[in-house]
Amino acid sequence: MSRKASPTWLWKIALCLASASLGSCGRGILSEQPPIRITAGQVRLPLANLRQDGIYEGAAIELMEKAAERLGRRLQWVVAEDLDKALDERLVDVVALASLNPERRRRPGVTEPWFEDTLVIVSRADRPSRAWTHWPGAAW
Repeated sequence: MSRKASPTWLWKIALCLASASLGSCGRGILSEQPPIRITAGQVRLPLANLRQDGIYEGAAIELMEKAAERLGRRLQWVVAEDLDKALDERLVDVVALASLNPERRRRPGVTEPWFEDTLVIVSRADRPSRAWTHWPGAAW
């Protein structure tokens, strides 16, 4: 399946993220461009949190802000209640955190993830919790 080519600025953000510790990104390259519309697809501490005042905060948010700063670009944070709808309607250009399910992988323009992790839930052995058994895919 062929994918649409990603916009140039998206590739530059990816390069910035990869080389952030080396400081190799230019400043002001795309300063005349409109802001990059970005959302945090998931609220997941400590990576991302949506405060009551509608402001995102967290490690992933700071990382994206730093990458944009190195590019000389502004980010416009968008609160998207429905991530897939926001992508379909082109309300966002970048998603900071999202589950990459098979349907999203097939979307044109979706890149490979630049960061992945695993969520685990643990409980004491003498008091195991089964409160999460309603979660699809949970292994017990």
